[in-house]
Amino acid sequence: MNQAMDECGYEQINYNPGKDESTDPYRAILEAEVPPPDYINYDGSSISEKANIQWNLMYAEVLKWKEEHGHPNVPAKSGEKKSELVKFVHRMRAKKDGLSETRLRLLNDIGFKWHGEFGKKLPVPGGDPRVNRMVAAKIVFPELSSRECMYLGGYEDEELDKIKGPQKWRTIYSVLKDQLRNIVSKFDSRSYKKKMHLNRKELVDILRGDDPDRLTKVFGERAGLFEGFMEKAAERKRNGINPDDHRASRRRKADRNEKEECERENAPEEHDMAIDKDEEKETSDMEAHNEYEQEEPDQE
Repeated sequence: MNQAMDECGYEQINYNPGKDESTDPYRAILEAEVPPPDYINYDGSSISEKANIQWNLMYAEVLKWKEEHGHPNVPAKSGEKKSELVKFVHRMRAKKDGLSETRLRLLNDIGFKWHGEFGKKLPVPGGDPRVNRMVAAKIVFPELSSRECMYLGGYEDEELDKIKGPQKWRTIYSVLKDQLRNIVSKFDSRSYKKKMHLNRKELVDILRGDDPDRLTKVFGERAGLFEGFMEKAAERKRNGINPDDHRASRRRKADRNEKEECERENAPEEHDMAIDKDEEKETSDMEAHNEYEQEEPDQE
């Protein structure tokens, strides 16, 4: 079975007449070379390309699913488990960053969930692109901190600081940090070559190459953060700070907080001492004035 991928990663599967078509009612859509009579061009794409026809036909099936079930999120664990409709929905989530603005809007407008049922993120074939970029950054530039690698990967503080699980200290950042440490420690010793590992290795090879645009090719718009992060890394090195020694980082933060607290506590005392000095000076001046008046009373 020959396969090709369109811009959204949707497999253009050549129809096999020897396979029982009744096992998947959506499979016939993959045969469509020209739009059927009831075809609706939802995204306005060219009908001269088979992939565009397939996308709009599958989108129409998602709309039918929504009309029947009240939502457009086709569950993987259902009677549709092996259907092309499930694969289509899964690929839309996996290739979200590659979708056109029009297709994103069409899916968002019908309430499409990008993280599957109940907020559970579905596995992404070839690895999450943000995680892949994060891992590549840490492999090639170990002097960067975990959070800096996450920024380069595409994460934001708002997401990283969200609580993950019942423990309030367990955030998305801490989960990714542990995941990153585990992946990096085993990266060069892996004997198997899954697509996810190969994708990460490809990014690593690009970063280790001599292409002047290698940072932009891997990190995209986030490449602009790289220079500032490397300056911070150099400063940490001069001060003997390990970017991944999180206990030491917490100790330094605690020391800074303690120092600031002491400064705040001492500030009123210094202020009171200044007031006492002013009062002493004022009292001294008054006493000196009274003595002067006693020594030289006014003469009438």
